[in-house]
Amino acid sequence: MKIPNANLSNLRALNELKSTTHYFHGSNKTNWKTDLANYAMIQYSNIFEGVDLQFETTTTTTQTQKKQSFGTNLQGETKIKSSFYLSQAKALSKIQWQFQTSNNLEIRIPKDKGTLQFVSKLTKEIILEESKPIFFQKNLELKGQFILKNHQEKKKHQAQHDREYTVSFRIYDPNFQHNHHLIIDPTYSTFFAGDYTDEIQDFAIDSQGNFIGVEATRSRNFPADGDLVYIEGYEGAYRDVLVFKLSPYCDLIWSDYLSSVIDDRATTVIVDSKDDMYLGGHTDYEVNKTSSNFPTTEGAYRMDCVTQNQGTPFITKLSKDGDLVNSTVICGESFDQITNLALSSDESILYFLGGGRFR
Repeated sequence: MKIPNANLSNLRALNELKSTTHYFHGSNKTNWKTDLANYAMIQYSNIFEGVDLQFETTTTTTQTQKKQSFGTNLQGETKIKSSFYLSQAKALSKIQWQFQTSNNLEIRIPKDKGTLQFVSKLTKEIILEESKPIFFQKNLELKGQFILKNHQEKKKHQAQHDREYTVSFRIYDPNFQHNHHLIIDPTYSTFFAGDYTDEIQDFAIDSQGNFIGVEATRSRNFPADGDLVYIEGYEGAYRDVLVFKLSPYCDLIWSDYLSSVIDDRATTVIVDSKDDMYLGGHTDYEVNKTSSNFPTTEGAYRMDCVTQNQGTPFITKLSKDGDLVNSTVICGESFDQITNLALSSDESILYFLGGGRFR
């Protein structure tokens, strides 16, 4: 997801959280970065002239009385809220969200709710849902809505399965004034993206109800330290693998980058009975080079290979805490990739399914 033409260079982070982030870049462990801090709020100033943007987490607590128990059960719900502050409302037309998803995901706005829904085409389940936006001007709540445009045409830089959506805002209230301050306050059930193309490829739910997602990301500004700056020495290329875990209340628990010097994409993720997870995908090698520098582990089936192949499968195991447990590449003779993973009933054998170009 991105905001086209926005200036996102002026930002600061506030309210440090307990969650952490790990970066596993390349096969050299000295370049890996672990236990990096995350924050509850970030502020961008002047993304357009007279327009500020703020992201923050909000938590609401409700009380429910359980039968056959004493006392009250407190249940919390945490969401990520983005707020736009416009010095003049006429700048509203500049603000747009742009989403690029795989063909397995559809974005829609139900007429009866006005929310923005991300729906799996395979299971028909609502994966993410963004609440209807609220507009404030001169202490009045104005009537407005999301506007969704589905770009069906395929652009040159897009893969065959990519779909692109543009989301903007429309105010139709008779009290709306273009030359006054305006606050746009949509609440997001979840938000996870950087400054460029981010595509959710697959997801899984663990035994605790946590959401594990895998993305192919081209963003380079994922939070790395207290100032949310680029990682010094980071050399990720066209796409990298991004894995993240969210709680049932949409808190970020952890996130991992797995990257090489070229192009990496995870296409599938599964979870075992211990809530450890397995990723499958492919990493691109430069022809006749001996390494893609993809992170692998000692004792793995293959740590590297010499290949004519520009698409080499990988399988990676992460612990439930996001630590890298095992990782291997599987060398072939042409472009190969993994599309599905499965475990045997006793979880002692991992099966994988994929495709390739044979010579």
